[in-house]
Amino acid sequence: MSRTLLLVDVPGYVHRVANAQPVPRRADGMPVGAIHGTAELLRRLRVQFPAQAIACILGRGDDQFRRWLHPEYQASRGPESDEYRRQLAPVELLASALGWPTLSVPGVAVRDVMASLAARAVHEGWQVVVVGADQDLAQLAGEGVSLVNPITGIRLESADVVQRHGVAPRLLPDYFALVGDPLDNVPGVPACGPKVARRWLAAYQDLSGVLANAQLIDGRLGESLRQLLDWLPVARTLKALRTNCDLSSLVPAIDVALAARDEQTERVARLLLDHAPAPRAALPAAPAAAPQTGEDVEVLDQGAALGAWLVRAERSALVALSLHARGASPTVTALEGFGVATAPGECAYLPWAALGDALEPHRQAWRQWLERADRPKVVHGAKLATHLLANCGVTLRGVVDDVELASYVLAAHRTHELPGLAMRYLNHTAMPLPASNSQDQRQLMRRGALEADLIVRLQPRLAAQLAQLPALQMLYRDVEMPVSAILFAAERAGVLVRADLLATLSYELAARMEQLRAQAQELAGDAFDLGSPKAVAEVLFDRLRLAAPDNKAKAARSTAEAVLRQMARQHPLPALVLEYRSLASLRSGFSEKLPQAIMAATGRVHTTYAQTKAVTGRLAASDPPLQSIPVRTAAGRRVRAAFVAPPGHCIVSADYSQIELRILAHLSGDPVLLQAFARGSDVHAATAAELFDVPLEAVNEEQRRYAKGINFGLIYGMTSFGLAAALGVDRDTAQGYIERYFNRFAGVKQYLGQSLVQARANGYAASLLGRRVWLPDLASPQFARRSGAERAAINAPMQATAADLIKLAMVAVQSWLQAGQLRSRMLMPVHDELVLEVPDEELALVQTALPRLMSGVAQLRVPLVVALGIGNSWDQAH
Repeated sequence: MSRTLLLVDVPGYVHRVANAQPVPRRADGMPVGAIHGTAELLRRLRVQFPAQAIACILGRGDDQFRRWLHPEYQASRGPESDEYRRQLAPVELLASALGWPTLSVPGVAVRDVMASLAARAVHEGWQVVVVGADQDLAQLAGEGVSLVNPITGIRLESADVVQRHGVAPRLLPDYFALVGDPLDNVPGVPACGPKVARRWLAAYQDLSGVLANAQLIDGRLGESLRQLLDWLPVARTLKALRTNCDLSSLVPAIDVALAARDEQTERVARLLLDHAPAPRAALPAAPAAAPQTGEDVEVLDQGAALGAWLVRAERSALVALSLHARGASPTVTALEGFGVATAPGECAYLPWAALGDALEPHRQAWRQWLERADRPKVVHGAKLATHLLANCGVTLRGVVDDVELASYVLAAHRTHELPGLAMRYLNHTAMPLPASNSQDQRQLMRRGALEADLIVRLQPRLAAQLAQLPALQMLYRDVEMPVSAILFAAERAGVLVRADLLATLSYELAARMEQLRAQAQELAGDAFDLGSPKAVAEVLFDRLRLAAPDNKAKAARSTAEAVLRQMARQHPLPALVLEYRSLASLRSGFSEKLPQAIMAATGRVHTTYAQTKAVTGRLAASDPPLQSIPVRTAAGRRVRAAFVAPPGHCIVSADYSQIELRILAHLSGDPVLLQAFARGSDVHAATAAELFDVPLEAVNEEQRRYAKGINFGLIYGMTSFGLAAALGVDRDTAQGYIERYFNRFAGVKQYLGQSLVQARANGYAASLLGRRVWLPDLASPQFARRSGAERAAINAPMQATAADLIKLAMVAVQSWLQAGQLRSRMLMPVHDELVLEVPDEELALVQTALPRLMSGVAQLRVPLVVALGIGNSWDQAH
């Protein structure tokens, strides 16, 4: 006699019952319809299906696989109702209390967990009853598996699926790929209804057969089908249940017999109906409970509590800290307090700034603990935490883990904020965190404590994932963590900026902009706003009737830079508009804004570096965005000239030369490119010699300029349109250059093609050090998004490797400076350049060591060349 496994889709049932009208509520307003309904459902299922093993499948809709495959998956669904959210946690508690194993796999959809469990059970000879109303579960109906609708109680077998949809259960993914599923935001073939889909599947067996015979289908439907040949297999994957999920952690829990009695069901249900719901974290399968109310958070504002918690911190193997402050500038904002957690569920808040004079000895004791390097600490955002403590005279030491950086290394494309990390790694979907801008001090204290609690829970989860990926673990430990400390020091040091030079520049920019306005008015025949894209479009397309470079730009009436560069060959006005925009951006973003950013106490600008923003690993500066200062224009160089060295010092710039091209040569192994770098040739001139079939010494400036545009354009996946705009030639000429380039550099062409294939297979591109640049849009049905991801996949290995190399250089240089106890300090990492402030007496030592240190961080098949510059300003040194 076969055994029976009973699986229940709990979130699906709660969703349907919780939103039914009218909503039954307790006297305090708590909705209870789904709680009561679940108690009745589980009682009824026990009677109807006397199974040997049971399980309630849980989950919060975090379908990572499908959202990676199609970011717009289920995007059309609105937010879950309050009735649903408030009842789900107590319903899950109810199921567990009644003796039902509650199972979930973080990041995996409930229906996929059910499908995988069912497939395994059938393989081992079980009969499976799946209780759920999700239409995709109908795919499971067949030998050994029955479906039961939890609302109607109707049992559904394979024949019932055929009668309802007209296709066998195994063909439901193919069917819905063709007709589409608006609820899941999965578009199908336009105008392909159920009858057409059934006819095609009957004629060609399955979706693969339909696609193979797409040329035989005529008319508008056939044309629509052929336009979606790449998308439809993705749509089928989105709709198909996954039966191969990793269940190693779940299977032992399935073999638990039912032990609950009817009386217990009624008693637990009554408890949940008559009292406030228990917290989500009380579920056995979830992390240990976190405080849920302000009263549960211990505030360390008394001597006894401060002393007791310090003893606890001293004895703990690892302590989590979450620092809180009000203010925008990391280098000046005063610390208000911090949450501290020694274990899951053991957290408190220390109101640092509010401790009175009587508690000063306790504050000093905590200060000593914070400054001890042998007391391991974990934070979220080590750089900011170090700033906030430094602002009140405390040097934070002993930070061994940063969950924000760990998350970034594992999945740079995802959110790294604490609520998002809690959802992803701890299965918390309704975070009990008060708003960070709350004016309620008690709520802010509660937030600090709860954040520390989350950090102490997250650390082992993230550490375990990194331990399984040695390359990423090395990036985290040996690169990102040290770089975080280096960036703190650079932000703290700041760079000296001369406001008087910027004021002069701002005046001159304003005068030149006025000249451009007058010239534009003369060319247009009337005054118009050069800063308004709409006004510019009206003048160019309506008044002057200039032709757009292509139909797309014409339809959009685009005045984008690439479009204007091409239109500049027809008329002088587009060039004036481009110059005006460039000057306006420079004036508003730098010559006017930088003086306001100078800190009065230091005379320096203290920029902020984002370490977890760019998916490629690149650093991004803000306030001011240093990487955005133009380097090739005279006005941009004037901005850099305002960044100066103090008396007795100089600015030293060390810049990797043509780093991405060198990485391309290493990765591709192209013999022509390798030889050019090995000879120390001007690589752009060498490329021009190959492209134009002339001796190297005969290459002229225009040929070199074209070759340079092609070299950099192609490693960024630039199309013929983009290259034409960059070089100022027509598209046919640009396409000819591309074809000629790939004919001469066949190794580059092969490598770029392989990179794209590998990225599609993995879902990410990787740097030489193993950094993963995730590219979910590679599977997007939208051409523009997919094309953008393909271009990113081509460039990502070079750009990510360049980011790794400059970070390795930062670590090497900083270690050397510290070992030699030098006063030279790193001020700014910008793209592939390190900018240092060096005392005159250390200059000879630094200028000798820098190229050696930076070129030695990696062994490539071509030399890593470092260009060194020295001057009184950044412009002179660059």
